[in-house]
Amino acid sequence: MGADLEALENALDYKFGNRELLIRALTHKSYRFEKPAPAAADVLADNEQLEFLGDSILGFVVSEVLAERCPTLPEGGLSKRKAHLVSAQHLHEAAQALQLGEYLLLGRGEELSGGRQKRALLANALEALIAALYLDGGLPIARALILAYIVRDVDVGQLLRPNVLEFAVSAVKLPFRTLGLARSFAGQLGQISAMDVILGLAEVLPSGAYSSAGIERYMRTVLSDPDRTNDFRLLENELYLAATDLDTCERIVFGANDWDDVPISTAVSASTALPMVYKPVEVKERELVDGGIVSTTNIDIAVEAGAKFVVVVNPLVPYVNDFSKRIGRLFPRPQRVSDMGFPQIGYQVFKLLAYQRLHEMARQWEQRYPGVDIVLIEPEPNDELMFQTSIMNFTSRVEIARHGFESVTLKLSEDYGKLRRVCQRHGIEISATRVRKVVKHFAAEKERTRAWRKILEQTTGALLRQSASE
Repeated sequence: MGADLEALENALDYKFGNRELLIRALTHKSYRFEKPAPAAADVLADNEQLEFLGDSILGFVVSEVLAERCPTLPEGGLSKRKAHLVSAQHLHEAAQALQLGEYLLLGRGEELSGGRQKRALLANALEALIAALYLDGGLPIARALILAYIVRDVDVGQLLRPNVLEFAVSAVKLPFRTLGLARSFAGQLGQISAMDVILGLAEVLPSGAYSSAGIERYMRTVLSDPDRTNDFRLLENELYLAATDLDTCERIVFGANDWDDVPISTAVSASTALPMVYKPVEVKERELVDGGIVSTTNIDIAVEAGAKFVVVVNPLVPYVNDFSKRIGRLFPRPQRVSDMGFPQIGYQVFKLLAYQRLHEMARQWEQRYPGVDIVLIEPEPNDELMFQTSIMNFTSRVEIARHGFESVTLKLSEDYGKLRRVCQRHGIEISATRVRKVVKHFAAEKERTRAWRKILEQTTGALLRQSASE
């Protein structure tokens, strides 16, 4: 066996009560066949029967999860997605993510022929491992593996993957940079500020705290389903994503001419590369960052493509303090933004700049785009939860989804008359009653997180149809 089983158990986050089940799941038939006859009796059975059982468990769990997450998808669509998730290719990728090949017990011939990397062999071993987990710990344990590696959900490790390589390079350069600064500052001690030192050392820091490689990989996996595509040119509807060239300040539009050959997953990672948070993404020998740098909304892209009805969702609204919240037990006083900490001060300034630029443009929309209806949806300026929750806060994503959905629904209800007239011009029917039913439907769910996760996984249309049928 190529690696310690304890490392595999750590990856699974599960300790086997019966370690022999785990060993059996990792034992290929070639390992038994090549053992001498006397020793063969001491070798555990191979993993073929466990593979048979694991295949059934996998099919059941995948079917259950798909039915739960996609309640409006027809049987044909569910079957396509299931076929992809249980395919040998997909299981092979999941087994590679677990580094399962390192733990296999193989015969010499299979070892020499590259068995640890073979697609079918790894896929079968993963199914056997699912069965071993089921027999040792029950269905919830087997289900956890399937959800983590096969029916994958986005996790913090994918969205916030540390830029390890550049941090390592910076660590090597830092002592030399420090020595260089000390020499350049020699004889100027009375004229040097702490900011001079900080900025001088900052030159060797990484180009971003995180790498967006995890985002690209997640999107590539999601778009690999048989009824999806990772190619702009194969989409039924047009899709455009904007990014900014860090060197030339030029806006790049993925999906347009000359840039439609870039995979959608790569375009997403570049378009969302917030400067200094994520390192720039290199595409066609260009370093690209967030597409909102040149233009906050990029509305002109949609209008030039022929859009007549545009919905702009802007979460970056500065917080207008109403001073209703008081702090301090001995000497109570109104809470100020500065009391919320250094990050919130920077966040407030960042939001204010983005908000001001957007609304300066919004005042010109009617003149610049005659005949185009543009609806702007934003949080209320006194929405403290939206302000205090950082856009990088992964743990609060479901709570923010719920809060955002409820607040937007209320906003739609308040502006119902105006929005209904706008929608009617474009052949879209909306119903204030139906929108309210959506909130009522999810409020009735027992498990709040599970209920509101569906908001992230379904379209609004699906939610409305579901609520209307009740």
